[in-house]
Amino acid sequence: MARAPDFKRAPKHITKDERAVAAKQAVALAKKMGSLGEAAETIAKQYGVSPTTARSWIRRGLYMAKVAKAAKDAGKR
Repeated sequence: MARAPDFKRAPKHITKDERAVAAKQAVALAKKMGSLGEAAETIAKQYGVSPTTARSWIRRGLYMAKVAKAAKDAGKR
């Protein structure tokens, strides 16, 4: 397991809009790569956040896509 750095870095502030864009990119990347972990690593490096944070963005994006699809399907009935 990789050792954590000896210094504490300040959390990077990312706005809701930036997170939404990142989540969409992450979901698309996860589907393309077929691996949530690899997509999370890529997004984490791109936005300067932890892979855990990037993974939560992907899961949130997948959930929101599922909710949107369900709402769209419900409107067709």
